[in-house]
Amino acid sequence: MNNLNNLEKLALYIGKTLIFLTKLTKISQGTNLPGKVSLKLAPALFQKLSKDKAIIAISGTNGKSTTSGLIYNCLTANGFKVVHNRQGANLITGLTTTLINASNLFGQIDCDYLLLEIDEATLPNVSSQSQIDYLVVTNLFRDQLDRFGELDTTKKLIEKGIINSQITLILNADDPNVCQIEARDNKKVFYGLDSANIVNSQTGNQTRELAYCKLCNCEIAYHSVFYNQLGDWYCPNCNNKRPLPDVIIASLEAKGIDVQAKAIIDLKEYKLTYSLPGLFNAYNISGCLALSYALNLNIDKTLEGLLKYKPLFGRSEIIHLHNQNIIIQLIKNPAGASLALSSIKPDEIIIIAINDNLADGRDISWLWDTQFELLNHHQNKIIVSGKRLYDMAVRLKHANFDKTKIICLPDLKVAIDEGFKQANGKGNLRILPTYTCLLELQNIFKDLGYKMSGLN
Repeated sequence: MNNLNNLEKLALYIGKTLIFLTKLTKISQGTNLPGKVSLKLAPALFQKLSKDKAIIAISGTNGKSTTSGLIYNCLTANGFKVVHNRQGANLITGLTTTLINASNLFGQIDCDYLLLEIDEATLPNVSSQSQIDYLVVTNLFRDQLDRFGELDTTKKLIEKGIINSQITLILNADDPNVCQIEARDNKKVFYGLDSANIVNSQTGNQTRELAYCKLCNCEIAYHSVFYNQLGDWYCPNCNNKRPLPDVIIASLEAKGIDVQAKAIIDLKEYKLTYSLPGLFNAYNISGCLALSYALNLNIDKTLEGLLKYKPLFGRSEIIHLHNQNIIIQLIKNPAGASLALSSIKPDEIIIIAINDNLADGRDISWLWDTQFELLNHHQNKIIVSGKRLYDMAVRLKHANFDKTKIICLPDLKVAIDEGFKQANGKGNLRILPTYTCLLELQNIFKDLGYKMSGLN
């Protein structure tokens, strides 16, 4: 019975019933409520269900969902049974729901790995209850300041989650805030991009997160910057510098919707093809390959898993509806949003939908640190929607975008209809929503006959 007491058994059964009912009624995705109710009854349920399971955790500011999705593909391609919180519910309630759904009525879970995307603030809670075996940290940017505060707070939350030396750390070598995480006795595997083959993508006066040398506290300098504070870094005051990555992505070249690149794994070269544009996705690929390297997975099967990967809900998701190509990219902080903007083509129709609900983050000051100046010379009108559409319109005006070309439509469904009208099936329709706008898009496209990847 997996050592469940009677109250924990009851909590498990109630959780399973709630999962069934939410799927039956389709009122919601049911990713958090079952876990929330079950944990109220039995606070140790997550700990009991995850006991003795090999756990791979993915945390960091951007790229958690995509990186964990890529890892899932690679693990299953190698023949492993994996339980994964694929829909991205990464708080303790969502993680518990995932385990409840995966377990049998006796609280037993048949898998080789629990693959868990974990919110940075939730990581210490998880690691205090269960033994994490591998932790992938993607990057650290300012994100939802009303929840986390400044960047140093987020870093300390992750460090608090590394509570013993048994956790193997998979770290982004190009982010000095990540690869300098305090974890002296842990095994570390580093990943990054090849500075000799990646064009410097730093644009304009883009805000860069400050980073300091952990040895002498001097501000970090760069031989080259890929974006924000990610790059080939070094300390100008001592010998501290970017560690040599064990896994490197190099020679990126776009081929239609595919990207061809070269992966260098432990100094061996492999050809690589995947369908995720942008440098941020190159990092997601690199992090996935670094974990695969740490697990000693079969490289051919791993690359096969990457090739079959399909973008997750709203993460560079490409859909085709009413003779229209639609690209949906979630935005939630300056770094990720600026990268999404940098990939927009001049002839695309753009919809930017901004909410400030709890799941989005109440503080929308990040809009002012995002490089909307990249849209200064965009040739088409820009549609803004969501609760904070007028804040977004003001931001575009201050970015010197022509105010006569800003269309304000509070109703997202009306904004989508206008987007279809403007694009007219000729160019891409690019939608940049915050999280709760993304959830609203699910229902809008479902009514139009298209099921997005996040829907059951």
